Amino acid sequence: DLLRGEYAACCRESIGLRDDPDGAAYYEFLAREYTTTGDSPADIHATGVAEVARIRGAMQSVATRAGFGGDLDALRRHLA
Repeated sequence: DLLRGEYAACCRESIGLRDDPDGAAYYEFLAREYTTTGDSPADIHATGVAEVARIRGAMQSVATRAGFGGDLDALRRHLA
């Protein structure tokens, strides 16, 4: 009850660092501090999305060549 009532009433709605004062600038600082690239957080995210797509494509290609007829979700279930 405390968490749902009194505690929750004092919490902010969002959880993102960007919503803090100067949060976007701080997030960019952290991206530079903890990565070896000078890319922006948006560019880092885009690279990650592209890599996931590339890896999923490679996995599907290997599965197809191996004779597996299902999608990647089915392959994961099969391997498990």
